[in-house]
Amino acid sequence: MSTHAFDTETSEFLEKPADGNEICRAYFDRMTRRYLRQLICEELVEEHRKAPSGRHSEALGRVMAYFQRLPASQQYQLRKAPNGKFGIMRMTTMRNARGSPVGEATFDTVEAGYHGIFLLKLKDMMEADNG
Repeated sequence: MSTHAFDTETSEFLEKPADGNEICRAYFDRMTRRYLRQLICEELVEEHRKAPSGRHSEALGRVMAYFQRLPASQQYQLRKAPNGKFGIMRMTTMRNARGSPVGEATFDTVEAGYHGIFLLKLKDMMEADNG
């Protein structure tokens, strides 16, 4: 018989207690994505294509604010190639590590690249939670 507060045989389900903050954050993110999906339309995507930075409508501002709050592992960045075009890389959380390329699309301008990143994040959001 063990003298510990709980026996290792019966405590396998208690190995790591649930983190209330993680549960709450996951629920909030799921509800936020559900709401933001309702805002996505052709006009919103076109608004971003025309002006990827600067002031936006309330709906696009909400979507952009959500994308900015994503963790680094879910972010993308532009990388300028030697030919002067821009490609999209997935960010890494490891120090001094280079991100991995995402697709083979290249963009002539930074603004077009930002819109490409926006479209990738939209795709990720729509596919999260099985859409």
